[in-house]
Amino acid sequence: MFLLGSEYLKGEIESLQKRTSDDAFIEELPTLFKRIDELNKMTFDFAEVQPYRLDKIAEVDGKAEKPKRALIVAVGGVLSGFIAIFVALIVGAVKRRKALAVV
Repeated sequence: MFLLGSEYLKGEIESLQKRTSDDAFIEELPTLFKRIDELNKMTFDFAEVQPYRLDKIAEVDGKAEKPKRALIVAVGGVLSGFIAIFVALIVGAVKRRKALAVV
């Protein structure tokens, strides 16, 4: 029985080594070939393509833009309020859980 199995495996190894192409065993190959055909069929009309043209040069007035301090303070206040509420909810939940664990 063992010799029959080893002869079979040797035959399989020989047939695999003689094989020249693995195309039949690659599942994605047909879809890749279809995609390549689609890309090769595409044509581009370069007659209508124009190079980039600058219409107007950017104007610099020399004034630096100042940060909007009121907006920064308002956003900071709102964010700190959200964080404070979140921390208060967490602390309350922890205290409630400890109180229930004691009982």
